[in-house]
Amino acid sequence: MASFFTLVRKHGLKLALTTFLGIAASYAVIYGGILILFLIFLMMIGGVASFEDSLTPEAMFGFGVIGIILLILAYLVIIAVSYLVQSFTMGGIYGMGKEVLLENRSEIGTFFSQGFRYMWRLTGQYLLFCLCWAPLYFFMIFPFAIASELIGEWVVFILLPFLAVFFFLVMALFLHAPAILVRDDLRVLESMKRTFRLFFSSSFGSVCLSTLLAGVAGLVVNVAFLLVAGLIIGFCILLQFLVHEGFVVLTMVAGIPLGLAYMVIVLPLSMAVACLLILYRYERIRPNDLPQAA
Repeated sequence: MASFFTLVRKHGLKLALTTFLGIAASYAVIYGGILILFLIFLMMIGGVASFEDSLTPEAMFGFGVIGIILLILAYLVIIAVSYLVQSFTMGGIYGMGKEVLLENRSEIGTFFSQGFRYMWRLTGQYLLFCLCWAPLYFFMIFPFAIASELIGEWVVFILLPFLAVFFFLVMALFLHAPAILVRDDLRVLESMKRTFRLFFSSSFGSVCLSTLLAGVAGLVVNVAFLLVAGLIIGFCILLQFLVHEGFVVLTMVAGIPLGLAYMVIVLPLSMAVACLLILYRYERIRPNDLPQAA
């Protein structure tokens, strides 16, 4: 297997652009669905308002209750779709990363095929992890609230490192679980068992280090771009003050392509690099008794 940096140099740009296309398509579906629901709701309001005078107060109350129920259902549908979109994106990124690691090639179609293939499984995995961690989350939050009321708000700063460690461990699980499911092509429960087995074993240090390195890798990509963008914008602002105020147009013109570059390339690249690093390191600590070409 090639080195991590070699893989990023060879496939990084395609990973970034494909991730952007996948995210953009996903959110287009979400916002399109929200727009359709909103238009249907407006049509319903308009229909009720057209014969409002002929309705009794009881009928108006009934329509109000139905409207509230429909709003709640629409909200739940939007949440469910957002989970599916998140799972589709993670499945696509990790599926394409798996192709990069095992075959040293990357195809745009892989993102979408793997995203749809693992979307439902990753959604189920995410929901089960939420059910597992929700009690622990409240068990961590309630002591903070009680200590803050009884002792004072300053105690929160003392307990804050423990909360930070807790969230870091949760993040480590949430990053590795989809990678393990996709890499080994597992069902939801099997992927959870293997994730916990990896987490509570001698590989615990490697899992934490992978999470830390993934965060640093994503941060480095973003910071590097922001430094370059800051220098360009800063130079334009300097021209505006030292030469002529008309250079404010140049500042705005320079900001548009920089913003597009960040949304289209840099942000997706940081996500793809972080996920690829998780997969790359998992390949090294993956149990030897598992099939090598899952």
